Amino acid sequence: MNGMPEADVSDLEVHPTTGVMRAATYGRSIFEVNTDFPIGTLAAVEGKITMLRVHDVGTAYGRANDRIDVEVVIWLDSLPGRAFGFQLRNDANRASHRGMLDLLRKALSREVRVRIDYLRTGLRNGLIARAAELQ
Repeated sequence: MNGMPEADVSDLEVHPTTGVMRAATYGRSIFEVNTDFPIGTLAAVEGKITMLRVHDVGTAYGRANDRIDVEVVIWLDSLPGRAFGFQLRNDANRASHRGMLDLLRKALSREVRVRIDYLRTGLRNGLIARAAELQ
């Protein structure tokens, strides 16, 4: 409903980096639409945490072709099938990341909404930059 006429689609592709979906039709041209934020974009999402997982340093999370190098992973009810996470390494970010983990644990136990700002790193995941509990 975005200007594409009714036509037989002979090929359909989504570019993994840009999120652009292109449809080639039989005799009616090619059409494209942006489906999501491109990889590398800083984005934000709000929702209730449906899963929080903390695992060993360096074990990563996700499918082989869409893996994130993180130790803390969350799922949100607002974007099912997507994972967001951050690292718990001994580095300059350790204290702030421990604080984010505490905030996310409390939000999960109290069943309150959170807002996360994340860097999109794959088709179904992102690295959390900031987290906040919503009232």
